[in-house]
Amino acid sequence: MGRDALAAHVRMLAGIALIAFLSRRGILSRMDRLRDAMTATDTVRIRQFRLLHVWGMVLNVAQLFAVCIGLVKAL
Repeated sequence: MGRDALAAHVRMLAGIALIAFLSRRGILSRMDRLRDAMTATDTVRIRQFRLLHVWGMVLNVAQLFAVCIGLVKAL
């Protein structure tokens, strides 16, 4: 692999790490606020919490997939 290709992969992985860091902070802080405010019968906040959880999981899988693809292409 050439130097330019390696630099591109490093930039891509750094971008993925930045997205992961920012999305984690945003999603987890919103989930924490919802969890503190919701009660067992608060269906609206429970639904919002579950939706945030699902989106967090989807982002995690997408990030893992992107890192795996980036590492395989780097080889």
